[in-house]
Amino acid sequence: MDADAPRRGEGRTPGSGRNLSGGRLLGVVIPARDEESGVGATLRSVLDSLDAAEAATAAEAGRPGSEPALACHVVCVVDGGEDATLDIARRIAADDPRIEVLAQTSSGVGAARRAGCERVFAWASQVSGSPVPPRLWIGTTDADSLVPRGWASAHLGSEAAGEDMLVGMVRPDENGADPELIAAWHRLHPATEGHPFVFGANLGFRAAAYRAVGGFSAVKHGEDVGLVAAFETAGARIRRSPVPCVTTSARLAGRVEDGFSTYVRELASTLPAGAEAGRAGCPPAELRHA
Repeated sequence: MDADAPRRGEGRTPGSGRNLSGGRLLGVVIPARDEESGVGATLRSVLDSLDAAEAATAAEAGRPGSEPALACHVVCVVDGGEDATLDIARRIAADDPRIEVLAQTSSGVGAARRAGCERVFAWASQVSGSPVPPRLWIGTTDADSLVPRGWASAHLGSEAAGEDMLVGMVRPDENGADPELIAAWHRLHPATEGHPFVFGANLGFRAAAYRAVGGFSAVKHGEDVGLVAAFETAGARIRRSPVPCVTTSARLAGRVEDGFSTYVRELASTLPAGAEAGRAGCPPAELRHA
């Protein structure tokens, strides 16, 4: 990995000045490659979600049964690329100490997610004094996606409930997309509790369980499916929920071979001209095939 020299907003450890050995820790990992058109909005949506979770925690502080302190850290892993993704991520990180930007040579999305998780572990170790804090939860999304305001709180809810993994859903962004394609997507991906889908853009897990199964594989695609399978093999407690739902790009040309855009393109090719598709799926204003 070729990491650039640290800049403002990179490599900082928010919360390191206080003892969080018994607190809750939330890390968010976002791989990005040639996502200059979306990475800024993605980061801002994640920060908005963290703001909501932190505000909820503060409002409950001191009440009987309230949760302990919360600290959050976001790692945006820029996996090579040729556009301004890195510069945009750095500019946003300069204004928020919760963000760390990690630049690496093009290694693939699996390696990027894995590297991001390792940076979360390094941060968590510094703020808690433990290499694998028991209440550290890691969520992942993608740099072409928007998480809803309640996303972080939902993942923290899974942690508090004793779950080891939350497998969420995504829905394609309807902006500029073929309505028939969007309708077909929702029809084929019903948003139900216990759904069978896996989306790296909406996935979260207990850090200790992640460590126990060996983490993300450094593969070019399918790292999310592989991790869920490893959790299943280990007998982890997994919740597959339609809420929260993340909005992700419906583009037909993507950044990852055999990734989400490949699936959307294949789906589009199966639609007959003038086809009518029923609509069912994620609640409005709130899905990704593995």
